Amino acid sequence: MEKKETKYTQEFKEQMVAMYKAGKPATELVKEYGMSKSTLHKWIGDYNRTGSFHAKDNLSVEENELIALRKENKQEQLLLCKGRKKIRRSAGKCDHSHFSKRP
Repeated sequence: MEKKETKYTQEFKEQMVAMYKAGKPATELVKEYGMSKSTLHKWIGDYNRTGSFHAKDNLSVEENELIALRKENKQEQLLLCKGRKKIRRSAGKCDHSHFSKRP
């Protein structure tokens, strides 16, 4: 059985975190509003760490560094590919005039 992914609004997530911080037990919130307990705890953790629910705002220093290195690597690969294409094109444009033609 395939599980449908539910999208929650920023406002809804903030309300759930606020109710939890106000003392409402996680088990009650989960039963009443239908999200999983792990989802609620992720929202609480994200909000406590950064005040944001966006994944990019909640990455570790190492994860951000890895993303930057991958982006840099991709740019280098594109430059290398462009350089190879340029070399291939210029190799095809060789001046063959220095070869003597047979009479």
